[in-house]
Amino acid sequence: ASTHGKANAAGDTQAASCSDCHGAHGILDVSHPNAPVHAHNVPRTCNRCHGDENRMSQYHLPTDPYEKYMTSVHAAALLERGDIGAPACNDCHGNHGAAPPGAESVANVCGQCHVQEATLFRDSFKKEIFDDMGQSECDVCHGHHEVHPPTLEMLNNEAGSVCMECHEVGDACYVQTGQMYAALRDVDTRMHEATEILEEAERAGVEVSEALFHHRQEGISTLIKARTLIHSFDTERLLAESQEALTVAEESRQAGLLALREVGTRRTALWGFLALTVLAIVALLAWIRRVDRNHPLVMEDGSGGES
Repeated sequence: ASTHGKANAAGDTQAASCSDCHGAHGILDVSHPNAPVHAHNVPRTCNRCHGDENRMSQYHLPTDPYEKYMTSVHAAALLERGDIGAPACNDCHGNHGAAPPGAESVANVCGQCHVQEATLFRDSFKKEIFDDMGQSECDVCHGHHEVHPPTLEMLNNEAGSVCMECHEVGDACYVQTGQMYAALRDVDTRMHEATEILEEAERAGVEVSEALFHHRQEGISTLIKARTLIHSFDTERLLAESQEALTVAEESRQAGLLALREVGTRRTALWGFLALTVLAIVALLAWIRRVDRNHPLVMEDGSGGES
């Protein structure tokens, strides 16, 4: 039922068949790291055909999906970090039932992993707009094969950002985008400051493990939740979540500053102790010299004199 199978059934000998993916006589189990259909090897296996310009020209298909995929966050997760849960070609296009994805199927495929983002978007007013345009809600902003790690600058309402590819300066979405961007940028800045202060205190030897744990668990998770709410296009909801993240960031910052003050107190006390120690040593040496002058040692032959 796949595109490959239908082409084969129609007599197209160039379309992929079982042996093109699995091999012929030396077929390895899919779990074997050298199997061409092992998760790590699927992109390269698919590229043997889909990167062949002569073969793809007769189907009017591009030959750069593999090159684009290799620059993506998905490829980095799969091939560099060894995360076999990260998507390769077959996760989006299918295995034996491979077919070109349509606008709706792309969103459904992405939503299998990015469940929360997909749910938020489908409940937003943008969903109907994208459907009317016949556009997939995911790849319009994030791309197809070259999906890069999302950055806050994608939301920026300055020229060149993702949002400004569709919107114009001054429209309603432009204003709301600016509000969301400013709020999230503020949270990012405050979170970064809090992290630096807490880590500085930790390096100085102050016990801040509980504060760091709270910051990394509560703060970062709240920030991620606020960022995820971008897909809801609900400005008020995002701003409210951003405010919660700011509260956590400020709590972490204050805990870090308190720890640094403790470092200052410790250092002041240490210098005071060292000063007293030096004074005590000086006083002791002076006393010893005075004792030596007042009570000179007597030599064994009875003669007096200092030694």
